[in-house]
Amino acid sequence: LSEEQLEQLAGERRYDGIEILPLDYREAQELLPSMTSEEVTTIEIFDDKDGRQEVLSSIQINGYPFYLIIEEDLDQYLASARRIGGLMVLFVLLATGLSLMFVAFIIGRVFAPLKELSKSSERIAKGDLSQDVAIKRNDEFGDLAKAFQHMINGLRGVRKEIDEQVEKQTKEIQ
Repeated sequence: LSEEQLEQLAGERRYDGIEILPLDYREAQELLPSMTSEEVTTIEIFDDKDGRQEVLSSIQINGYPFYLIIEEDLDQYLASARRIGGLMVLFVLLATGLSLMFVAFIIGRVFAPLKELSKSSERIAKGDLSQDVAIKRNDEFGDLAKAFQHMINGLRGVRKEIDEQVEKQTKEIQ
């Protein structure tokens, strides 16, 4: 900048008729995208004045020979990242929990009718045709249960016919 421009900046806090105002960190974060098109340079420094770690971010403002420099305490700077990290962990745990509940629900919906049909088939294999299949659903498992019940009813009919035939032949032999 020329000597005249530096004097104008120091005395009037103006440049080319534009008033220059101090910004706090949050205001600068909100205004930065509209003022610049370049990448922000961020560095970590040790402040000799108070002995604390600080972060400096700088970026050139479009069309002007100025840099916006933001200085923030490192602990404050990292607090936001820690908060976001904590929220992300919470979100992942919540999503995992909901996923596990959903999977358990689906497994229950799928395996409960299969288990019932398996028990029924074991009873039928042992010759017990006395119990009906108690699955009442309007899906593929319901269709399978109806077909299974139809098979049980058919076997009952065949068994009844066999018993009647045996009884008839036994009477004829006597």
